[in-house]
Amino acid sequence: MYGSIIGGVMQCGACDVKCVTCQGKADNCTKCPWGYFLINGTCLSSCPNGYFANPDPTISSCLPCQPPCLVCLSSTSCKICQSNYYLTPTSTCTSNCSSLSTSTTSYITSPLNSSCIPCPSNCMTCSYSSSTSTIPKCTQCTLPYHLYLSQCVFDCPTTTYYNSTLNSC
Repeated sequence: MYGSIIGGVMQCGACDVKCVTCQGKADNCTKCPWGYFLINGTCLSSCPNGYFANPDPTISSCLPCQPPCLVCLSSTSCKICQSNYYLTPTSTCTSNCSSLSTSTTSYITSPLNSSCIPCPSNCMTCSYSSSTSTIPKCTQCTLPYHLYLSQCVFDCPTTTYYNSTLNSC
């Protein structure tokens, strides 16, 4: 129910069928029926992009994603990042994939889906051979591994020799 004053007399009206409670006018919902989510006074069957369902089951509302996340599952789990940001393996957004790199793992930006991908094992650095490649190729290996045909190997194959200047076979 909602109320308004008409001719100096308080008049009550029924809320819209999509509202459990409303305020000021019939379609300004303040509470939604079970299975619906409140966003800006409207009850929706699901939260739109840019919002996620409130994790508190007693409060059926949509909460905004935290920038730079564009589409999220929760306040800490992103699915799609804004332009110039990349999705990390931990479902957050970063403006620079290499900033995720550690002493044991390097990251590179995928040319296919704006996400950060770890370089293959034992790679210090890697790159994509083309814009349609799905697997990055090693360009430099961590010690004691050596580069051989874009992979890092511990021992050079018998038909090759180790080049210490390039750390490759």
